Order: sequence, then C-alpha cells, then structure tokens
Amino acid sequence: MGPDTEFSYLELEIVHNSAGLRFYVNLLLLEAPSLKDDPSRTTLTIEWEDQEPWTINPFLLGGGQKLLIPGNIADVLIEKLLDGKTFTIRLGRSYICVISDAFRDKLECLLK
Repeated sequence: MGPDTEFSYLELEIVHNSAGLRFYVNLLLLEAPSLKDDPSRTTLTIEWEDQEPWTINPFLLGGGQKLLIPGNIADVLIEKLLDGKTFTIRLGRSYICVISDAFRDKLECLLK
C-alpha cells in the first residue's frame, strides 16, 4: 500500500565529506521506529525492479528522523545507480523512488 498522499515524506541525501560518501534517508514528518533488540537501528526495505527486495537496518540519527545507510550497502546503491538501475526505498507506508537519471554527472560534481 502506498502513502496516503502524493508526498512521500522521505528524502534521500548523499553527502561527501572527509569520511567518504554517506547515504541518508531523511524522514520529513515522522520518526522511524527502533528495533526492539537494537534501539540504535530501524528497518527499511529497498525494492528493485529485477531482484528480490532487501531488508536493511540503518542507524537512527537526529531523533529518529535521519537514517544512515551502512557503508557497504551505500556502495552497492552507488554502483546500481551508476549502472542505470532504479530502486525504491520503503519505510512503512512511506517510500521514495530513486532514479538514476544523470546520477553519474551529479556524483562527479559532488566528488569535486
């Protein structure tokens, strides 16, 4: 089931700093629930066009409104986008579709 409105309430943020590239999912109007056995993480799903979905456990930051995607998964997401693949990130009923249009150019600008 999709979100109640056309607005997804999620945003993807890619940051380049001294630690390298970081992928964040920002929750605009809600807070992610923490895992019962690890309150520093939550669960979200990455859905692909041509393969089974992934369930991952990003770190909760910013009071549960900023999720840090683990580095090894972020590396795979970068490679997929560079290969022209799209995917959907889903948290509960909210989701964001990530498309690869002009990703290579945007990544090169970010890395300068």
